[in-house]
Amino acid sequence: MIGTALGGLGLFLLGMHVMTGSLTALAGDTLRALLTRATRSTWRGVVFGAVATALLQSSSAVTLLVIGFVSAGMLPFGRAIGVIYGSNLGTTATAWIVAAVGLKVSLDAYAMPLVGVGAILGVLARGRVAQAGLALAGFGMVFVGIGALQEGLSALGDTFEPGQFSQTGIGGSLLLVGVGAAMTVVLQSSSAAVTATLAAVDAGTVSFAQAAALVIGQNMGTTVTTWIGSAGSPVSARRAALAHTGFNVGTGVIALVLLPVFVAAVSAVAHRLGVDDPAISLALFHTAFNALGVVLFVPLTPRIERLVSAWIPARQGALTQRLVGSDTMVAAARLESARRTIVDIARAASEPVPTTTPDTLQDAIQAVRAWLAPLHAVPTTADQHDLQLALLHALDHLDRLITHLPDTAPGPADAAMPVSLAAWQSAFDTWLQDPTADALQTLHAVGRDATEAVHAARAQVLERTASGALSVPDSQLRLQHLRWAAAHVSHGLGVARHLTPSTLPTPG
Repeated sequence: MIGTALGGLGLFLLGMHVMTGSLTALAGDTLRALLTRATRSTWRGVVFGAVATALLQSSSAVTLLVIGFVSAGMLPFGRAIGVIYGSNLGTTATAWIVAAVGLKVSLDAYAMPLVGVGAILGVLARGRVAQAGLALAGFGMVFVGIGALQEGLSALGDTFEPGQFSQTGIGGSLLLVGVGAAMTVVLQSSSAAVTATLAAVDAGTVSFAQAAALVIGQNMGTTVTTWIGSAGSPVSARRAALAHTGFNVGTGVIALVLLPVFVAAVSAVAHRLGVDDPAISLALFHTAFNALGVVLFVPLTPRIERLVSAWIPARQGALTQRLVGSDTMVAAARLESARRTIVDIARAASEPVPTTTPDTLQDAIQAVRAWLAPLHAVPTTADQHDLQLALLHALDHLDRLITHLPDTAPGPADAAMPVSLAAWQSAFDTWLQDPTADALQTLHAVGRDATEAVHAARAQVLERTASGALSVPDSQLRLQHLRWAAAHVSHGLGVARHLTPSTLPTPG
């Protein structure tokens, strides 16, 4: 009884995890390509978020995906808010599938073969075929789990008394909301929590009104997953998490205050449509209060963006602040995070008067390499492979550049450093701000002049040392900084060549 229900819930949760992870890996590049077009307005972002969540069957996955893109700098925070609204609306699709199909039609005869075929493909195949197989297996496990969960909860209904959680007044509603939120936090999936509630109301172990309060709490509880995913992230990602929390909690409060009205209205609509199924009514309620939240919040989006930005102000972070996310983060976002981090490291390593220690720069380089490592275990396109290779080349150039960083900043003894190095630094700074093909071409031309000037300056230093015009300590200091200047030009060009977007494949 209880064991069957727990096992069914576990199978559902595992199936959702496998299916969502595989679909996210398969669709990540497509989602990235669509994001730029689908977020040009808040309402378009809402539609995109709803459709993406319905397809991936996880609002948490879409929200964390958006946070990953925001962290990588691929999506501005303001344009992500609409997607967050839509993801909450899209997650109600799971409730409709479970209520209309999972609880009404026995799919065991079809689900088990799906699990078998999908698992075989996942184990024996490679790349995208393997991911598609795992998604198929996960889809099958979802329905096997629903069947077991329904069976266990039906048996539990003979001994469980709903009256012990009687919903009397606001206190009873708040208790049920808290229980619902706890279910989502424990299961780390609002879809699993809502499915358990649908199965419970279908089995008669909870009433429709009780289930409605539970669903409100489950909708709020998903914000915990978002905050976990944004922990340690850049400011923009934490702003997205706060906006998600504000929407879910705000929508939940509105639904809770209007709960008697909502329950009566949904019951009236269901009766008028000739629907006497409490699970269908609960799915309708889930969609209705999320849709109301979208309608109320969309006009407030500009004000919400300003408010959230004020609460979480921008500030300079560590070099590796963009390298935050799970190992299942889509390849496009992971690669872009790495590319932007490498540019930040190059900027710090090229400072004429270093403010970042070589050890800190080396640690950042190792962090980027570790950040790229999970890409070996996920399907990537040929372009993504080439981009990853280019990033590794850029890291190698930075590694060699850092070994030449001088122990001391240039002082008066280096006043004779070639003037062309200043032009090089200016050109390199220009490229760092706007890494285009034109900036790279200018950098090459200035780099040639700077390299020739460094060689001439080195010969002059050695000549003056031999004639006694320079002391040996002064000579060594100048030569050290000239070695850094030569490395800066040589490896700076290498970094720029590998990181200029027009010379690389796109990450998605």
